[in-house]
Amino acid sequence: MSHRFYFEGTLEPDELVLEGSEAHHLLHVLRLRVGDTVEVFNGTGAEADAVITNTSRKNVDLKVTARRDLQANSQIPLILATAVPKGDRFRWLVEKAAELGVTRLVPLITERSSVDPGENRLKKLQQTIVSAAKQSGQTRLMKIAPLQKWEDFLDEVSQTDSRTLIADP
Repeated sequence: MSHRFYFEGTLEPDELVLEGSEAHHLLHVLRLRVGDTVEVFNGTGAEADAVITNTSRKNVDLKVTARRDLQANSQIPLILATAVPKGDRFRWLVEKAAELGVTRLVPLITERSSVDPGENRLKKLQQTIVSAAKQSGQTRLMKIAPLQKWEDFLDEVSQTDSRTLIADP
């Protein structure tokens, strides 16, 4: 099984440049070298096999050898709406939902909820989503919707013709 890396952008050109934390992970954690093969995905359903052609301290040049457009990966949209748990439980929830293929997570304001995931926390959660997608082989990244009232979410759901399952203790 080859190592998977997230590339923000289109996988269309034959030459890709991996930067930032993904390049750091490839170079300094996994210590991959020129000639090694990796998998790259862009979070929108496209995936490619690539060979490392050049490395520098902060960048990795890749040559795409095969592309796959995996539109069938998530044909049925799966939306998870939940109150925001306290502490690190929300990060865990986001991680597991992304691994299972949830397409959109809707954080809800409920009668007893007291946690508001701020902008900084949402940025960190995006990193968790990328890691979970890499781990589970997902080619699409889960989206996190803005904080929403329970009543507004029910109104939104009632206007669609999709099947809705609601779990209530």
